[in-house]
Amino acid sequence: MPATLDSILAATRRRVARAKAEADVRQLERQAEMHIPRGFGKQLREAARSATAVIAELKPRRAFFTHLSHDMKHADIEATLPGHVRVSYDGLKLEVE
Repeated sequence: MPATLDSILAATRRRVARAKAEADVRQLERQAEMHIPRGFGKQLREAARSATAVIAELKPRRAFFTHLSHDMKHADIEATLPGHVRVSYDGLKLEVE
C-alpha cells in the first residue's frame, strides 16, 4: 500500500510529539551549549593561516584579528600568533601614529 502525503505527515507529527514528550530539555540545553558546528574550527584555522600569511607579507608593526567567534578564547588564539599580532575585542582602543 503506497503512502500518501497525509499519512507521512501524520506519522511524522506523531514521532515529533513523542520525541518532544520524552526529551530531557536540560540535557538538550547542555548539549546545545557545548555544540560546535562541524567544519567551523577548520574554517577558522584556515582563515587564520591566510590572514597570518598576508600579515607576514605586509610586515606591519602591529596587526589585529577582528570578527572572531565569541566562543573562541582570545588567549588560546594569541598563543599561536606572532608577538605583534593580537586579537581585538569589544571596546579596544588603539593609538594611531
